[in-house]
Amino acid sequence: YIIFSPVKRDRESGYMIYQDILYRPKNFKLEASFRFCLFDTEGFNSRIYTYENDVLYSFSVPSFFDIGQRYYLMIRYKALKQLDIWFRFSRTTYQNRRSIGSGADEIEGNKKTEIKIQMILKI
Repeated sequence: YIIFSPVKRDRESGYMIYQDILYRPKNFKLEASFRFCLFDTEGFNSRIYTYENDVLYSFSVPSFFDIGQRYYLMIRYKALKQLDIWFRFSRTTYQNRRSIGSGADEIEGNKKTEIKIQMILKI
């Protein structure tokens, strides 16, 4: 729960709640991370940031504001001793928007989807 208030009359508040499910067994070729998140803030000034698991050598710390939900699934598959394959799918859905972003980055609709695939070959 967050409250932003540089001036009392401009007070904004909001919340975010999420649940992570991690599957990382020893001596098994597959690892998985899943998160489901709900958020509701009064505006951009009361946005909430959270760290998310991501593919190797990358990071994700998105901000959440307005009303919506987000989920992501990340899978790491150890195909061979020298080869790892990472896959990440995430989607944010806003309840009160008809477009996301602005300018060249504007997306029509209320859903934003991101897909990442990474292969690492160790020589």
